[in-house]
Amino acid sequence: MTGFSLLILSLFFLYPAFAREGVEVSVKEIPMRAFKYLQTHYPEASKVKYFMELDEAGKTRYEVKLKYKGDKFDLTFDSSGGIIEVEKEIDCAVIEDAAHHKIIDYFNSNFTRYHIYKCEEVASGGEIFFEIKLRGKRPDGEHFFEAFFTRAGDLKEITKEEVPSLPILN
Repeated sequence: MTGFSLLILSLFFLYPAFAREGVEVSVKEIPMRAFKYLQTHYPEASKVKYFMELDEAGKTRYEVKLKYKGDKFDLTFDSSGGIIEVEKEIDCAVIEDAAHHKIIDYFNSNFTRYHIYKCEEVASGGEIFFEIKLRGKRPDGEHFFEAFFTRAGDLKEITKEEVPSLPILN
């Protein structure tokens, strides 16, 4: 098999993974409506990166990662530039005390050990909630998780995340 054939074959099998994860694009490739939203709500944003990806249904969407007033944001837009979701990275310690205690109590009750590595405040579908990413150990083993909590600290959902294995470097 020639090198070119191997490249084409590799792209055929790898494209779905890259499409779901997102491919970096230029600002010119995002819809004008999304661009105007960013100009209006994040006028002095820095470290802006634009990505095009496919959602679970195979529809195009755009993700924009940026820094604004010292905070990190991930914004998701549909193919026409309509805003779908805004994620703002936060320090878990800023979650209101009552909600924070409920969240920590949940983790202490359901994991023998855990490490939270990312907290986000998410606005999606007219609702605001917390998304907490962690690595935790339960009786079935140690895994990565995404846990979603209401603003009051009640668990909405927790999902085990598939983390692709990385090659071991010699």
